[in-house]
Amino acid sequence: EKRNMLLEAKSVLSRMDRYQPCFPVNSKSYNITMRAINKCVPQQSKAGSIKSIRLLETIVEYMNKESSKGNSSIAPTVITYTLLIRGIACSKVPDMNDRVNRILSIMKEREMEPDSQFYNSLLEVCVKSGHESAPDHAESLLRRMQQEYESGK
Repeated sequence: EKRNMLLEAKSVLSRMDRYQPCFPVNSKSYNITMRAINKCVPQQSKAGSIKSIRLLETIVEYMNKESSKGNSSIAPTVITYTLLIRGIACSKVPDMNDRVNRILSIMKEREMEPDSQFYNSLLEVCVKSGHESAPDHAESLLRRMQQEYESGK
């Protein structure tokens, strides 16, 4: 059943692109699709979850490409990146930290401010990564959240 949901999500993305002139698509449309894909990730095998994460990354790449052409309504938002992080956290991808660091770099480059949900998703990645540096990284994230809270961001 979860596999069928993933196939349906791919189908929806294809139809969204095809009918875009008639039915304007924006970042919310893609975020909803990403949320549906995320529901499939935890129940999948390692190979399946890697495919799902790749699909999420493809959606974000497409959104970036289209927004760079001037379609700002489709630009990825903090919510988009939070959904991508959540998918990574629930997946079995071996390179979680590398993927998360790429996302953080993109957000910094675009001057996007992470919110509490984003940070919570990052903490989840830390916990699930199993890396020996995960506790230090999580503590660093918590300090950053506290500093941003105290500075009013």
